[in-house]
Amino acid sequence: IQWFFDPAVLIRERKFVIIGTLIPSIYFGLADSFAIGSGIWEISSTLTTGVKIFNLPLEELLFFVVTSLLLAQGLVLWHSLRPPRPTA
Repeated sequence: IQWFFDPAVLIRERKFVIIGTLIPSIYFGLADSFAIGSGIWEISSTLTTGVKIFNLPLEELLFFVVTSLLLAQGLVLWHSLRPPRPTA
């Protein structure tokens, strides 16, 4: 739905969207994988597909990627609404 607001901004600022998606996704994925591997918590195998990437269930990784993508796009769109700063 964010693409209905201003797709031109999202395309123009794709570098920020990509970086803003990848960094948190990787961080949270690594932290969650560490926690699962260390036994800090566990994910029920009956509620997942069983597909794992580096000890991380696919659903968890997709959650981190989608959530980070929505936040990165939202911040880029919000920032585009600010009036431009006057130049000297």
